[in-house]
Order: sequence, then C-alpha cells, then structure tokens
Amino acid sequence: MAFPNIKFYYQAAVIAPLLTHLERGNRPQWVTLENLAIKPFLTANLIWLHKRSRPKPTSIPAQVQLALQFRDLHRKKFETAKPLSMATPIEAMTYYIPTFHASPWKERGISHLAQVYESGKLLSFERLQATHNLPHTSQYSYIQLKSLLRAAHTDDITEAKNTEELSIWEQTSLTGKIPLTFKPFSGCYRLILPCQYISGSTSASQWEMDLQTSFTEGRWSSMISSVRKLIKSTPLIEQHQKTIYRWYMVPLHLHKLYPLTSAMCWRCKQDKVSVLHIWWRCPHLIRYWEDIQKIIAEAAGIQLPLDPKTFLLLDIPRGIPTNSKKLLYHVLLMAQKLIARRWKSSETPSIPNLIQEVDTQSMYETSFSKAYTRPSHLSNMRDQWRVWRSSNIQHSSR
Repeated sequence: MAFPNIKFYYQAAVIAPLLTHLERGNRPQWVTLENLAIKPFLTANLIWLHKRSRPKPTSIPAQVQLALQFRDLHRKKFETAKPLSMATPIEAMTYYIPTFHASPWKERGISHLAQVYESGKLLSFERLQATHNLPHTSQYSYIQLKSLLRAAHTDDITEAKNTEELSIWEQTSLTGKIPLTFKPFSGCYRLILPCQYISGSTSASQWEMDLQTSFTEGRWSSMISSVRKLIKSTPLIEQHQKTIYRWYMVPLHLHKLYPLTSAMCWRCKQDKVSVLHIWWRCPHLIRYWEDIQKIIAEAAGIQLPLDPKTFLLLDIPRGIPTNSKKLLYHVLLMAQKLIARRWKSSETPSIPNLIQEVDTQSMYETSFSKAYTRPSHLSNMRDQWRVWRSSNIQHSSR
C-alpha cells in the first residue's frame, strides 16, 4: 500500500512548482526567470486557462509547458468549479474575451472571479459599483463577462460558496500564500492519485452493488479528498481508505481462500455473510450505530440518516458546516477503527471506548493546530465535542 505510483509521482513532481507561481511577495528567483521567458504572459494566468484558450508563447520553458500539460490532465482535481474556477485572475479574461478591459477592475481591487460572486451568485453591476467603485465605462466589460460566465454555466456556482470549500490551488491563488499545512509535492501527489483507483474500480462497483446506488466520479473524489482535507490523523485517513477499498477480508472471502475456515459471522454466527453485514447489518452492531447517530445529533447538531453510505463511506449530505463535518468525521472513522480492531472477534465495540478514543484524537488535533496552523483553526470542532462531553459524562461510565 505504501509503494508509490511512479507515473503519478513523476507528474506530481513536475506540477508542484506551478503552485509557487501563485504566491505573491518574495518568490524564488527561478519564478521571475520563467516569467521573463514568456513575457508578456504570466504563468499564474496561464495555469487557469483551458488548453484551447491558452496562448502558446514560442519561448515557453520546457518544464513549464510539461507542467501545464500534466495539470490539464488532472484539472478537475485542482479546481472545484468548472469550466471556470473562481480563482481565475480577472486579467486572464482577456484570453477568453479579446476586447475585455481588465485594468479598471484590478485597479479597484477585483483581481479574481471569486470577487464578483457572493454565496455562489454573480453580483450585479450596480452592486460591484457600490462595493468597488467600478466606473460606468466598465459596464460593457461586465456584460461581456456575464455573457461568458452564462455560456460556461458558471453564473450560478453552488459548489464554491466560501474559501474553505475551494481547493488548495484556488486558495493559494486568492490569498497569495500556500497554506502552511500543504506540502506542494506530496500534496499534488495525493490530489491526483485517489480517483484513479476508486472510480470505476472493483471496490467501487461492489460498494454500489451492496448499497444499491451509484456514485459519480466526482462524488467518490469528494468522499476521499474531504477526509484528507479536514483530518490530520494518519491512522484515521488510512482507516477511511481501507474501508472504501474493502481492504479487510470478511469470513466469506477467507472461506474461499481457506476452505477449512468458517464462513460464519464472528459475532452473530450467521453463515456466508457479506462485507456490509460485518460492518453494518450484524444484529450485534445495530445498537452501536444507533448510539453513534445519537452522539452526532447531540454533539454536532446534525441528524444523519442511519445509512451505511453515510456512516461507512462518509457520503455526507451537503450544507453541513465545516467544523461540524470535522467532528463528524472523527467520530465515524474512530467508530470504524474500533470495529477493525476487533476483526475476527466476537466482541462488539463499546461507546465509552469510542468516546475515550475521540478524546485522544481531539488532543492530537489540538497539538497539530497549535504547531502548524492558526491557534483557532480547530477550536470550534473541539469546543463542540467538549461541550457535549461535559454534559454527557454518564456515557463514559456506562
């Protein structure tokens, strides 16, 4: 499982330097040299352009050309909205609209597409005039921009309502700074890797068959990337990967490999049970998952449907606040980990044990946030858990 995919590893190594072009302020000298080679173009603008609209400077360095080519292959992994990202620089619109005048917009602080949206809706010209003092002469440019966005179906973006829902690349473009917790090389490798394996794979098909549903490639990607983004604990991230890829061998599989091994469930002794039975349908686990549903409702204020696609795959309903989602991920992944620790055992995990483990993970996340991010980074999630713990001490003594 730890052996890297050489193809994606190489592509990530080539793509990663492009992220430095999106930073503002003191940048390495090689960034300046690469931009001088393609002047008057800027690599930071070319990154966000689609291949068919991107100019082709004759003097573009080979490493930049190859990096853009690889990034085009994985564009949907780096951008949340399509076909135009909210992080697209406003001056890049001149490549889509040759007569677009970007200077008045930049002079008044509108540097990216995200600034002409609010809650996923394109702002009116009157609103932009009021907030950024755009001149009347820019109204024609606004009409051009609106027409382009409408044609691209991005005049109403419901997926990117705030910066927390944007990708690392988009956040870097908007803020001019790479997040401290994101390492460009390893981060790019993780971004381009997941969906190549799960979408359309045997494990994905088996889950869809067991759950009698289907997920789009984007939905599988969201399940994986959201956990990686919101959780810093490697064991919990690994647990999610193992569950999704059906890494654990259930009795039926073991019986096929080793005929002398029993095909019965270790807990309820039913014969020839499936993966879904071991994780979810076993009668000995019903109360366990119901109690977890109650904990999530009380601690995070979220009433989740008692559904294996939510509790096992983490296909979380949209609209849940980020901090509540972090808490939800910690509880559900630790619940899965406790089942995995008792693999091949008749013992059922206990709620007091789960609470104790989430307490430990909360301390881990607290230490991580103090060391690598802003002190308040995970405070809301921790506070939610602590408030619930203080008012439900009786759970730990049951």
